[in-house]
Amino acid sequence: SLSRLNSKESSSRVSTLKQESQDYFNLTIKACNNSLTYLDYSVTLVEVGNSLEATGGNVNSMVDAIAQFESAQNSIGDSIDKLASLGLNVTLIAPSTLDEIYEAIQLMGRITNRQSQAQAVMMSMQTRVEAVQKAVSKIPKRRRLRVFYELWPDPLRSAGPGSFIHDLIELAGGVNIAGDAKGLWPLFNLETLLERDPQVILTTRKESLQELKAGRRQSWSGLTAVKTGRIVLLDADEISRPGPRLVQALEAIAQSLYPTLFRVDEKESRSDAERNHHESTH
Repeated sequence: SLSRLNSKESSSRVSTLKQESQDYFNLTIKACNNSLTYLDYSVTLVEVGNSLEATGGNVNSMVDAIAQFESAQNSIGDSIDKLASLGLNVTLIAPSTLDEIYEAIQLMGRITNRQSQAQAVMMSMQTRVEAVQKAVSKIPKRRRLRVFYELWPDPLRSAGPGSFIHDLIELAGGVNIAGDAKGLWPLFNLETLLERDPQVILTTRKESLQELKAGRRQSWSGLTAVKTGRIVLLDADEISRPGPRLVQALEAIAQSLYPTLFRVDEKESRSDAERNHHESTH
């Protein structure tokens, strides 16, 4: 992220960058190897942008310690140009579709000289995606469930064509009722929602789940999904981050749409049910 550092702060930070960098990457490798958890944050090792002026623009001594670079979308072009002008190799990765995510994984493999590992990750994802596709392939189009994904409630937004969430809904055998909208994350008006009457509503917001279960959105009360209680709370990290865990979101969507087609371990099902009950009552 871009922030300002005064020269004294910059000098102090640079002196500890290499050790922090090593600690960060050790932690990352450990988490990935254990396959038990994922880092939900990245240690900020150095802020670039305005701080470049504070250090006299000399990034050579600290370039190997930059672990993460983020920028607001409206200024990312300028930020990339600034880094490139300093002689740094800059790669922008911003995948929108599932196919672009596969390409991004391969690209990261080439950049980090981990091509075989990246290929293995991509192939594992594709195998699991194909398993879901095979399971839902026999469902006739006329019997596929109408699905609405709530990205944000006010103003109401959804996932449109060209977005990876749209891809997941379609791959899971659903029909995205926002599939003909304009843009990746379009505004969606209430009239269209009522007219298209989704049979399943997907959300990552427990507040939305609670509101719909409790009938606090009166204008939504006539929707088939609300009347039948088919409001599904998804893991926000899995479905909103364009990376390997999207396949877990795909499997969760498919299982929620067509539970009879997918076997779920009894213990896991009970845990999920308990979690959803907890989220809907707290």
